[in-house]
Amino acid sequence: TIGSARARWLTSERSAYRRVRRAIDRRDLAMTYAALQDWATHVPAAPETALDAQLARIGRTGFASAGGSAPADAWKQLVAGFEQVRRAGLDQMRRERRRKALPPINDLS
Repeated sequence: TIGSARARWLTSERSAYRRVRRAIDRRDLAMTYAALQDWATHVPAAPETALDAQLARIGRTGFASAGGSAPADAWKQLVAGFEQVRRAGLDQMRRERRRKALPPINDLS
């Protein structure tokens, strides 16, 4: 049904990924943290601390500036870092799925 398809979409990694990108595009640090936490539940192989330095930089510069927003390059670096972490996490998940799916070739036990 449409309802179950929507529920599957909303709980998918791709949907969580889009929420992270939307939060970053809006330059909303609180929303970005929340979206990243949700996304990380879908990609357990992704290192959770990989983006900490970039998030801290955005937080520091956001609170230090008069306008309350971090420079655009800090957000661009966060996007690049997130894309890299996502690729690495998804690649690791694929490798583990393949490893678990294949039986041993020469089981000597």
